[in-house]
Amino acid sequence: MGDNSAIVSNAVFNAPDEYQGFDIWLGVYGFAFQIFGDFAGYSSIARGTSLLFGISLNRNFHNPYFAVSPSDFWKRWHISLSSWLRDYLYISLGGNRKGKLLTMRNLYLTMLLGGLWHGASWNFVLWGAFHGTILVIYHSFWPDKKVERTGYRKLISVFIMFQLTCFSWILFRVNELQDVKVILNQMIVFGGKAITDYVFLSKFNIVLFAILLTSLLGYNLLLEKSNDEFVSRNWNWFYKSVFASFLFGMILLFGVVENFEFIYFQF
Repeated sequence: MGDNSAIVSNAVFNAPDEYQGFDIWLGVYGFAFQIFGDFAGYSSIARGTSLLFGISLNRNFHNPYFAVSPSDFWKRWHISLSSWLRDYLYISLGGNRKGKLLTMRNLYLTMLLGGLWHGASWNFVLWGAFHGTILVIYHSFWPDKKVERTGYRKLISVFIMFQLTCFSWILFRVNELQDVKVILNQMIVFGGKAITDYVFLSKFNIVLFAILLTSLLGYNLLLEKSNDEFVSRNWNWFYKSVFASFLFGMILLFGVVENFEFIYFQF
């Protein structure tokens, strides 16, 4: 999933002025799935390899794109880093123990420093500042206890948070800071070069890729509902065989032979 999405997102982010409208949106959402598939994938590989040697590592992702708020997102995304930021920055700054105003400051500074952790670049500073800002806004007006976690209101909360997260990924991914303006401008313009001309995005592959995404969404919904990341271990042999065969078939159909370095190897 990560490498397949990289084909689209890299094309858009490496030359944003060449794409418009739908293609820009496709590149932005593509990066959201690229960084999740890439990072969550190799975290799972590390955990699985460690288990072979009897070492149990903590879970690092918990369906982050189902988050209903910024604080919920950071309880699900890169849990090892967000826990470290909470324990050694947020709490050390005073946490929520010194009043509402200082709590807002501590939240903002924690995310700003979290952005700087990724690199001394303005795009990472702005990425951290953006997450700090939405954390402060949500904490002030919609604390987690007021965010609906059931029914259609939860769907709306998840949708809004996913859009905010995808916007933040623009700040995170751009090669040059001025590309942010280009991407935002090109989002509302339609025409120009079409990324759908890529062989990868032929009509046949679009259908298959849609099936893959739908299947992954369904499986992650099952994980979210059951709150058990090993839910498939309780399936009978038939369902396990079908699931394994489906995954194997998707690897054969969408396996990428190009060499894409793991995104987080640079941090």
